[in-house]
Amino acid sequence: MFAVLANTNAGVSLELDEGTRLGGGYPPIHVLPGAMAFAEDNHISGKQFSEALSAGYEILSCIAGSMILRPNLHSHGTWGTIETSIALGKMLGFDLDQTKALINLAASMSPPNTWTPSFDGATIRNGYPCRSGMQGILAVDRLQCGFSSLRGGPLDVYGTILAQSFDPDMSVDELGSGPMRIEQNYFKYYPCCLFNHPTFNAVEQLMGRWQFAVQDIEAIKVTTVNFGSERMAGEHP
Repeated sequence: MFAVLANTNAGVSLELDEGTRLGGGYPPIHVLPGAMAFAEDNHISGKQFSEALSAGYEILSCIAGSMILRPNLHSHGTWGTIETSIALGKMLGFDLDQTKALINLAASMSPPNTWTPSFDGATIRNGYPCRSGMQGILAVDRLQCGFSSLRGGPLDVYGTILAQSFDPDMSVDELGSGPMRIEQNYFKYYPCCLFNHPTFNAVEQLMGRWQFAVQDIEAIKVTTVNFGSERMAGEHP
């Protein structure tokens, strides 16, 4: 669990998160450190590891894509408990009933996190996925120790606390059909929040076309999404 803590914190701090627009925010940072640590510790083959990583990514992204989170809920770290536990359960060879019990148990251990630290510049935000990854490993241990779970953990936690709405049927609509979600991902070209990337691209194009210095700029007009204008337009953005 401490390997998960160290590697996840490093990955988030260096903005190495790979992501998806289909649900789940940055799935790999929520599953890779835990799966990697467990695979190394238990001498899991590369094939088994890849299958487990893909399974955790797929199922969590489907669950996450079927809900609308509350406005101030930061999904960073929220998903890791379920996603890490699924990957570990896959490597352990859990059957269907064990996997369902594990998802329900892990959902009840999902930590809620807010956007506020991000806007205040508080680096505790970088620790969000660390906690959920550690909880994912703990969920597997608890299931093996005999802890019981709710019959519908995701619906209870996401449907009443973390999300404004959650449609369980939607989460399995496209499961198993078409390309996997890990194949429909995106990578960050710059080590920063994705909201900054279009701006960097624009500045690079401008600098490549016209050479200018800061003192040449008279004004900057910013057009952005509602999230950016309402939540990130502080005095020192």
